[in-house]
Amino acid sequence: MLEKLFEQYKQINGIDKLSIKELKNEKFRHEFILWLNMRRQYGYRYLDFLYEINESILDRTTAEIGKTELDSIVIPFDTTIISPSKFDNLEDKDRLIQAMFMIYEDSPILYFEPIKEPRIVSIPEARIDTFMTQNPYTPYSINGWNELHDGGKFNIAVGVYGNIHDKNIESNLKMLKLLREKIVGTDYKFDYNTDGDIYYAAVASTRKIKKIGSKSL
Repeated sequence: MLEKLFEQYKQINGIDKLSIKELKNEKFRHEFILWLNMRRQYGYRYLDFLYEINESILDRTTAEIGKTELDSIVIPFDTTIISPSKFDNLEDKDRLIQAMFMIYEDSPILYFEPIKEPRIVSIPEARIDTFMTQNPYTPYSINGWNELHDGGKFNIAVGVYGNIHDKNIESNLKMLKLLREKIVGTDYKFDYNTDGDIYYAAVASTRKIKKIGSKSL
């Protein structure tokens, strides 16, 4: 998934001809790490923005989807993490569900390695009721998230953030607007805001999910 993150770096900076092999160069690797650290700081500001929409966004019943240890923004908090990547420095390993996340017929499912014999597991409502992701690597990453919201059993929070001078700000906002247009009903919020040179936007459910039993994965 480092390759996807590197591609996002290129999009944000408007760089076409740049190979991931450049990370072997100490000077460029240092610049890339500085960029990652700055993005994480943006991410924490974004979480404050998202918290105003959903006050339980950092609870264990929320799951951050598909990020790496390099660009996750929930590591200091209690949020569940679902990702195929390893999180070597995560102290509470119980928070991590190392799996691929997909949506099928408005329900979330997990695919575990090895791919040759995938173990498909549905996610019970009682353990996780909200799924969040931010700065998706591609628009395909959030396919079906509108169905996840419309199914009524789970909430979503899909956001983008960055610097107002980022080269991909328009495509990021367009991606969110397309998601918003697919959602049925009015029990969600689409919000956009800026704070100095930082911008934030999110599509987030605004309802309470009724708990059913005490299931676990």
